[in-house]
Amino acid sequence: MKSVVFALVLLCGASGVAMAGDAQETLSSYLKDDYEESFVNMLKTAEANNLSFQAALGPLYRFEKSAPRDYEQELDLYVEAAKDGDVEAQYNLASMYAVGRGVIRDYVQAMHWYIKAAEAGDTGAQTALGLMYAHGKGVVQNDQQAVRWYQKSAEFDDKGAQYNLASMYYFGKGVSQDYVLAYMWASLAASKGGEDEVKKRDAIATFMSPHQITKAKKLIRDWTLDH
Repeated sequence: MKSVVFALVLLCGASGVAMAGDAQETLSSYLKDDYEESFVNMLKTAEANNLSFQAALGPLYRFEKSAPRDYEQELDLYVEAAKDGDVEAQYNLASMYAVGRGVIRDYVQAMHWYIKAAEAGDTGAQTALGLMYAHGKGVVQNDQQAVRWYQKSAEFDDKGAQYNLASMYYFGKGVSQDYVLAYMWASLAASKGGEDEVKKRDAIATFMSPHQITKAKKLIRDWTLDH
């Protein structure tokens, strides 16, 4: 789940003149640990049918200090916002269906909303969509489609997508086996920190020649310069 603080920061910059004051007040309350005030402010704004706030309100339910856990109301808020095209809400709604939180697990519904968000450019949804295709959840298993969505998200520097894409190249699933590209994507993921990512990169290296490693490192440098 994407952080509430991040959502609020976005809202402060994107709410427009009419809503900027409400957004700033809410963010200020939240950062001061005044959870009750921030929840009330967000609820008022959501009830006024401001789409972005409806999408941001749901994650606030996850904080015990802010409100009782009411997944049913959270789901209702996401459904309303998602149907109106809010990408953040579409991603969060898909995740609720995928794990069965507050609703019966439904991979088909999860796929529906992940696709909506992924096609709108949400990298988290693109990575999740890759996982759904890779494991055949809510869709016929398809490694090529998994690679396609991992690739889209990895190009936007998503760590999870880069890690998963490395595995696809390492095992030759959905693509031709390629240790050079596997090492490249694993290295990019490892550069963001994480023990598993470092282990994956180092494990791939044991199957590579010095020439292949040199080639992979050049690809990494070129990719970094382009991004």
